[in-house]
Amino acid sequence: MSGKIQHNGKVRLGILGYTSEWAQFQLFEALFHIPEIKEKYEIAWISGGEQNAAEARQRIWKEVGEKAGEFGATVATPLEWRAKNVRQETKNLMTLDEMLEKGKVAYVPMNRNWNELPESAYGSVDAVAIFTNNPTHHLYIADAVAHGKHVLCEKPLGPVFDNVGAPTMHAVRSLEDTAKEAERRCLIVMDAEHYSQKLATLTFFEHLPELAEKYGRITSVFGAINEIDNPEKGRTRKALSRENQTGALADTGIHILGIVAAIGGELGEVDGSAGSLAMKQLAPYDVDTYVSFKGRLKPIWCKESWISDGASIDFSVGKFIDRYSPEDSVKGVGVKAEEKYLSFRFTDDKGEHVYVSLDFKAGEVTLQGVNVPKRWLEGKGHYHSLEYANILTEFYGCISSAKSGGVSLGLNLPRTSIRNSIAALKGVHAIYDFAKLGQSKQVQNSNQFQDTNQFQDPRQIQEIGIAAGKEVIAVPAVAATG
Repeated sequence: MSGKIQHNGKVRLGILGYTSEWAQFQLFEALFHIPEIKEKYEIAWISGGEQNAAEARQRIWKEVGEKAGEFGATVATPLEWRAKNVRQETKNLMTLDEMLEKGKVAYVPMNRNWNELPESAYGSVDAVAIFTNNPTHHLYIADAVAHGKHVLCEKPLGPVFDNVGAPTMHAVRSLEDTAKEAERRCLIVMDAEHYSQKLATLTFFEHLPELAEKYGRITSVFGAINEIDNPEKGRTRKALSRENQTGALADTGIHILGIVAAIGGELGEVDGSAGSLAMKQLAPYDVDTYVSFKGRLKPIWCKESWISDGASIDFSVGKFIDRYSPEDSVKGVGVKAEEKYLSFRFTDDKGEHVYVSLDFKAGEVTLQGVNVPKRWLEGKGHYHSLEYANILTEFYGCISSAKSGGVSLGLNLPRTSIRNSIAALKGVHAIYDFAKLGQSKQVQNSNQFQDTNQFQDPRQIQEIGIAAGKEVIAVPAVAATG
């Protein structure tokens, strides 16, 4: 049955983890309210930790109550953007409850091992969308592929450190095995990494071939995704934690490395010079909440690439960026406003440089160079401002074009294919691994947060300043397609 759509052209979808905020805010919004997506999909069932649909409905209404409180706490404040999100999440939860009540959507309980679904669940779907806790993603992906189902999974596809903070490749190796099985069965496994589906990124992808032809390959990548968020929020504390095996680099840095993988590049070396890697941690978090990083890229093996071998990469990612002291010397920290951009330097055979910058917040792409007046690049396609509308459109197209019977998928793979996601995860793992190795050589510094009423103890922030001479750490190669 691998990959065949059997229900009047619609993909019947099973959704694991309906309590995920991202599912409530983006996935359900696209499935319930965007006409072109409603034409392509129908939800067969949702799945969670509750034992039956009645308990699931009780959980939904408990969440609605919690969101009402959050709405009251954020409306008419600097975090009003969150109030708008909560309104959308609440609306979608109430729609989901009505569908459960009327029997339009079934409920499937997860098993207590958090790694698979009942056999009967797979018989009614073409694909599954996974929104469970991060450490379980690769397990559910493997289970779905083993049952011949296409997979859409929230990032990251697997953890790269364990529950005590030690870097590990266990999940990545599991994903490599799953990738081989998916290829054998001609199944689509797509990472729902949403920065690759933002308006600016899609416009950049669209112009990339002509940019490379005219201005040469990419020789440098630099950018930042530094966010203002509420560190007291329970869901955020749970998401960024050793329990969830996710820090800022694994949660946010994966966006940057994911976009790089989508255009044919992966991390080749971690720069070992002093100051090239810094990590910070905001109390009471037990994982990194800010990372500044420099390294070198290489083209992904067996893939058309616009990345020059040895291209530099320099980026920072962070949460709660407004909580850091302006006296902090680490690049990017101390900036009060959010930063969400990514820039690429193209270099031709004469050594001339052109810069293409993606502004994720404004959704704009600009082109500028010595001989190029600054201009804006416009998308020719019909992209949606809701990232999940773009994700689901691409997922549907890939499924529709996939052939059964072991025929190669060729170019019918998403940009955020499982292979490209593995390449990005290997890069994240290498950065964490290098930071771990550097701890024995580090010079510990203490800094206070600006909000001294809340954070008094200078030990509440830990800085890892990597000073490992001029050595570099090579990153294992990974074959990628699509």
